[in-house]
Amino acid sequence: MPIVFRSMINNSGNRVLTTYMYQFWLFAFKTAKYWGHGPREWTADLLEFDRFKDKDLPTHSSPNTPRSNVGTPAYAATPRSEGSAGLLSRLSSHPSPLCNWTIHAAIRSRFEGDEAFNADSDESSESEGEDNRTPRPKTRETFEEKLQAALENSKFSNLNPGDLPMTLVQISKAARRSPKELLQEAFGFSLVARNEKVFWKLLPRAARTNFVGSEIYPLHLLTSFLDGSKTCCNLLDAALNHIAEESSIQKLYVNNHEHTVLDNLMMSILKGHISCRPVSVDDKFAKLKRFTGEEVDICGRWDADSDCVRELFAEVYATIPVEWKHMFCHTSIQAICHCIGRMFGPVFAPPINFPSGLFTKHCQSCGMKLQLLPLHSLVLIAVHLARSGCPGENLFGIFACLVCLLVNGASPISKAHISLDALMDKDSATECGHEDLDPLQLAERVPDSLMVGWTEQVILGWQVICSTVRYARDERDPRSKRVSNRRNRDDGFNADLDVSDDEMSINEDSEDGDMDDQSDEEEELCSHSKTVTGNFYGGSKAIGTLWAAIQTELATYRRLTEEDPWISQYFDMRSLLDGMKNGGLISIPLVDRDMMSPFCKCGRFLDVTDEACPCMDEVCDFGEHFANLDSAWNRTTYIMIPEGHNESWYEFY
Repeated sequence: MPIVFRSMINNSGNRVLTTYMYQFWLFAFKTAKYWGHGPREWTADLLEFDRFKDKDLPTHSSPNTPRSNVGTPAYAATPRSEGSAGLLSRLSSHPSPLCNWTIHAAIRSRFEGDEAFNADSDESSESEGEDNRTPRPKTRETFEEKLQAALENSKFSNLNPGDLPMTLVQISKAARRSPKELLQEAFGFSLVARNEKVFWKLLPRAARTNFVGSEIYPLHLLTSFLDGSKTCCNLLDAALNHIAEESSIQKLYVNNHEHTVLDNLMMSILKGHISCRPVSVDDKFAKLKRFTGEEVDICGRWDADSDCVRELFAEVYATIPVEWKHMFCHTSIQAICHCIGRMFGPVFAPPINFPSGLFTKHCQSCGMKLQLLPLHSLVLIAVHLARSGCPGENLFGIFACLVCLLVNGASPISKAHISLDALMDKDSATECGHEDLDPLQLAERVPDSLMVGWTEQVILGWQVICSTVRYARDERDPRSKRVSNRRNRDDGFNADLDVSDDEMSINEDSEDGDMDDQSDEEEELCSHSKTVTGNFYGGSKAIGTLWAAIQTELATYRRLTEEDPWISQYFDMRSLLDGMKNGGLISIPLVDRDMMSPFCKCGRFLDVTDEACPCMDEVCDFGEHFANLDSAWNRTTYIMIPEGHNESWYEFY
C-alpha cells in the first residue's frame, strides 16, 4: 500500500478510504495467490464485493502487521454482541472439521491431488483445489507492476473514486516515488498468499533490497500466515537462505513489537487452536480484535478469500469463531516444528535462547522489565491450551514443540525474572513480587485456580511436559538432579506440580548458568554438536529418542475421520509419562517395537536428505505398513524437501 494511504488514514480515518484499502488488499492477495494460473485482472465483479457487502458498513482499520498493507485488515467497528452460535447458523458456508497436510518427499515437482507444480517450469500450474484454474500464458508484467497499474485504474474497487479523499493520480504518484518500497510490499503479498510461483519470481530481487530498517519483517509475515497444508516450512527456508546473503537475520529476528520469529510461531498455535484475544500475550495488543493471519488456517481448512471467511467478516464478526477451530493437530505441529528447525539450524541463525517478547510485564514497584525466555513462554502457551483449548486437546502438540526446542538448544536451566501477580494482572506498586524462576519452577507455580476444568487428557499432557522439563533440567544441572532424587512422592498429578521453595533453591552465585557453563562436564556428544550457532543439544539419549519418536509420529499419522484419535496407537502418552518418571526409560510402541530408522543420540535421523525435515520413508523402514497419510489423497499435498542442504547446517564436522 503506498505510504500516502497510511498518512491519509491516520489523519482522516475516512470510512471510504479504509474500505478502499481493504479492497486493494484483497485484490493484491488474490492476484498473488493465483499468479500464473488465475484471471489476468481481478476486477470488482470477480472479487464479488457486492456479494460480500458488509452488513453494517464497518470501517476497516489499518492492519496490525509491520507494514500496513500486507496483513489482512481488521474491522474497527464493534463486533456483534450476539453469541457466535447465532451468527454461524446464518452463514451459508462452513469450513471442514478435518485437516489437510503436506508430505515432504524427494521430488522435483509439487503434487496436489492429481495436479502438479514444477519448480523448474514457468508454464506449470499450481492446483488450488476447488479454485483451480487453467494456466494462463506468460506475461512480461511483473507482480509489482500489476499492483501499480491497479492503483492507477482502480478496476478492483466498486467504490466511486470521487468519494476518496485523494485522487487516483495522487495515489499512483505516491506509489511510483518508491519502487523499492513497492517491491518489498509486493514480496510481502507473495508471503501472505503463499504462492510459490510469484514468491520465487520476487525473492532474489526483494532480498537485495535489504529489509533491515524497512519496517517490514518478512520472517514474521511468513510465520503469521503459515500454511502447513500447502507449503509447510519451504518458503521460510528459502527466505532465510536468500535474505541472509543481503541482510542480518538476527536484525530481522525481532520486529517492532519486540516479538521474535519464535514468538510468532507460538502465537500461531494460539490463534489457530484456542479462543483468546491478542492482548492475552501482549498488553500492547489491547485494541486488536484478532491475531494477524488468523483468517488463514494453518491446516488448510480456510483462507483469507474463502467464502466462509468473507461471509463471516461481512457479518461484522471480528475474529474466527472458536467453533471453526480444532485442537493443536499434527499438521500444525509439523509446520511449527519444521520452522523451528529451519530457523535455528543454519550457521547464520539467531540464538535460540534470545528473550521472548510475549507475556512481558514491568514491576509496578521497581520498574524492572520482566521478560521471559523461550521455554518460559512455552509453559504459558501450554497453560492457555490447557484452559481454553478445543475439544480433544491433549497437549501433545506443545509437548512436541518443547522437545523440538530442547534438541535445538533451548535451555531448561536458565532463569527469568517473573512475577506471577503481574502475569495475572494482579501486581501492585507496594512491593516487588518478582523472582528468578527456571521453566519448571514456573510450571510448578501455576495456581490451582487456573487448572479448574482441565480434562484427564490435558492433565496427562501437562504431567508429561513437567516430567520432560524436569528430566532435561536435571541432566544439565547436577544440583537440580540431586534435589529431584531426594523426592519420594506418589505418581499423582501433584507430583509434577508441587515442590517447596527450599527444595528448589539453587546457589544464587550460579543462578544465571546456562548450558555453556556445563560444556566442560559433558561427554562427547555427536557430530551434529559441532555447529557454530550453539543452537544444539545432544547430550540426552532420552530427549533424543523422544524427538525421533515425535518426528516419526508426525510423518506417519493423521486423523482421517472425526471419530479417529488425534494421536496414533504407537505414541502412548501414559507409557511415556511412566518412563520419564523412571529415569527417562522411553517405553512407547514406536520405540519398543523398533519401528524407527536409525537415529543419532540427538534425535536426528541418519542418512536423510534434510535433518530438519525428514521424509516418511526416512524415519521408518516399513512406514507403508502403518502410515496413513496416503489414505486421503484429496487432502494431501506432496512438496519438495526445502532447498537448504545439510552441509549448510552442520558443515564443521
